Amino acid sequence: MNDLKFAIRQLLKNAGFTAVAVLTLALGIGASSTVFGLVFHLLIRPPAFTKDVERLRFVWERRPDSAPGELLRVDFRNYEHLKQHADIFEEVGAYQSGGRHLVHAGQKVLDTDGQCVSYVLLPTLGVAPVLGRNFLKEEDTPGAAPVVILGHHLWKEHFAGDPEIVGKSIRANDGWETVVGVLPPDFRPPGWPERSDFLKPLQIGAEAPRDRESRLYVVGRLKPSSTSEQFNSWLALTSADLRGQPWNAQDLSFESSSVREETVRRVRPLLLVFSGAVALVLIIACSNTAILLLLRGSAREKEFAIRSALGAGRMQLIRQTFFESLLLSAAAGVLGLLMADWSCTMFSGLSPYFGDLPRVGEVAITWQVMAFTMGLCAFISILVATVPAIRQSSQTSARSLVDRSSGSTLTSNRYRSALMAGQFALVLVLLVGAGLMTRTVVSLLKVDPGFATRHLYFLDIDLDTQRYARNDISGFYRRLLPDIRALPGIEAAGLVQYRPLLSKASYAVAIENMPPPADNVYPRVEYRPISDGYIETVGIPLLQGRTLTPEDIRADAPVALVDQAMAVRFWKDKQVVGKRLTVDGKNWLTVVGVVGNTRPHLDEAPAPTLYTPHPGNERWPNWMTLVVRSSVPPTSLIPALREQVRRADPNLPVAEVLTIERIIFQKTLWRRLLMAVLQFFAIATVLIAAVGIYGIVAQSVSQRRREIGVRIAVGATRGSVVFLFLKKCGWILITGLTIGMAGSIALAGFLKSWLYEITPLDLPTLAFASLVLSIAMLAATFIPARRAAKIDPMDALRNE
Repeated sequence: MNDLKFAIRQLLKNAGFTAVAVLTLALGIGASSTVFGLVFHLLIRPPAFTKDVERLRFVWERRPDSAPGELLRVDFRNYEHLKQHADIFEEVGAYQSGGRHLVHAGQKVLDTDGQCVSYVLLPTLGVAPVLGRNFLKEEDTPGAAPVVILGHHLWKEHFAGDPEIVGKSIRANDGWETVVGVLPPDFRPPGWPERSDFLKPLQIGAEAPRDRESRLYVVGRLKPSSTSEQFNSWLALTSADLRGQPWNAQDLSFESSSVREETVRRVRPLLLVFSGAVALVLIIACSNTAILLLLRGSAREKEFAIRSALGAGRMQLIRQTFFESLLLSAAAGVLGLLMADWSCTMFSGLSPYFGDLPRVGEVAITWQVMAFTMGLCAFISILVATVPAIRQSSQTSARSLVDRSSGSTLTSNRYRSALMAGQFALVLVLLVGAGLMTRTVVSLLKVDPGFATRHLYFLDIDLDTQRYARNDISGFYRRLLPDIRALPGIEAAGLVQYRPLLSKASYAVAIENMPPPADNVYPRVEYRPISDGYIETVGIPLLQGRTLTPEDIRADAPVALVDQAMAVRFWKDKQVVGKRLTVDGKNWLTVVGVVGNTRPHLDEAPAPTLYTPHPGNERWPNWMTLVVRSSVPPTSLIPALREQVRRADPNLPVAEVLTIERIIFQKTLWRRLLMAVLQFFAIATVLIAAVGIYGIVAQSVSQRRREIGVRIAVGATRGSVVFLFLKKCGWILITGLTIGMAGSIALAGFLKSWLYEITPLDLPTLAFASLVLSIAMLAATFIPARRAAKIDPMDALRNE
């Protein structure tokens, strides 16, 4: 207890040293606790379906035309077979996107995200509604009355957590649905990027529904007695059984993956980068604190020598240093937990922007995070005190009580030099990582998507197939376009089925007069059904022929446009107009024009793309995206757009209008997040390292006052005194940069999949990061060195 009280007095006596050490450690501990909270909630803690999650397995299809490593969702007809012959499973559930679901909540129209699920999905996952019940079997059949299970967030935020919500009807799209239950908080189907706002019955029968895809996510719960060998054998037998069906390829096979793996697959690389960056920050913070303790120990050599001469044993001196280190770590731990709590709250608040980060809204400071922080503090207290404690306790009284004019210099203390060189190496690694990601984001923002982006807006429209027949849907879009184009400020308008940069689809094509592939696997191209005016609206250049006309749409003409990439691939970019192709093997389309290349996503190269008339052809959907280019700011245009759509159908809920800038922001969000994290940690570690080098040089100046005074007295210039310290810092810096180069290349290799148009060994980034670090460290050295050059020789010798 006496040692503890003495340690408290010593730390309070040196308030400046204590504050710097605590803040330095708190930054490392707070960042580590935050990342541990993310890793624990996203990777370690079981998902919401906690009932034996290890027995949950996805089932996927693999087809001969699949890309390497690509797994396809299961055809609904194959799912029916799996359900009937899946004796190895307790239950087999399925789900898919619920499509556009615009919910009326009071005066608001909410654009929600949910899924259509089989009635056994929730029992398969081990999930029960917190209010109400699951779907009944009869509700999961085509033609059944519309029912819905609300997401917990939607129920809480927009229906005021009404405990009597079950049994009530709500308006969704332009119909009414009966609420039968409420989901648990933050529930999402496994592998789904966003939490569920609603669940609706799948209602798939003998035929695929017109308004939804025919492919499903299939997940099953294995029986406790099932083994891996039995499961793999079942997959092989099921593949053989279904290959003979007319809708399946002869090389069809089924594969599987664990639900836990799919749940975290998207976020694992990002969290690994976060964890690595935080580990570097923690190491730098610990080494910097150890350096501060060494500096403080040098100033206390006489104190330790006197205490030793008075009878204090070596273990007593070591224990004293450990107590001080433990107090520093404990104070830093408390401050670090406050930082982590703030960070976790921030992540939870930003969860709507990080839809691809599953369960981020659940991140919080739990007892597991607190236990991790306490263990980390204990480890740090031992780590940062070991070298200083042993070194200080080993000082002999004779050595420390004699004249100390030959005190430590910047390079003579091998411990400090090694720690500082290691710090410089780690800081360089973070600087290079931040530089690479910054250049990547800048490069992406400069990408030409192939179309003009100024004043471009997108509005999704989803028509209810219960009210609209095929001709009615086509007629609705044909009537809507002229009215939209007539609005003041509208320069052009068109329709597209898949929004640029956000979504895409591909189809296999056969070219007239070209022999079929030897393996009978036809090449696939991007497919975008469009209306007349779409090409002009988005500003894709016309290279050959013409674009689509209203006559092409009205007459359901068998014509198409291709982009330059497709023209080069199939016709060597020669005369393409008049060539013919087919996407279904029956109906032939004649190419009437060639347009410029566009990118399916910002970070993907232009891919061969086929444009067909829409909505007049047979492949029309009930959902389309209205694309508008205006000459006025969006604030005045968006209300007019929404009102015009309502006039076309007063019962049609209108979704949010998206700008192209928001779409680009969404597509670069993950890289922006990674860039911001690396930038923050890089700046923080530069400051930590600068504080460390400043403290070392300042302590060295204090210990070498007599030597510096003698140098100046015998004719040394102020510049030579400053250069003395800069040179010694420079050698440590060069050592750190040399080591850091190897680490930077290793980090860049890990970031390779996130980089865009930048090689991992990017010399400009390496050079710039080295320059920034060198300037920062030399500046931190120059300030105390300049003060040393101003020492008065007479004062220095008189004090000695």
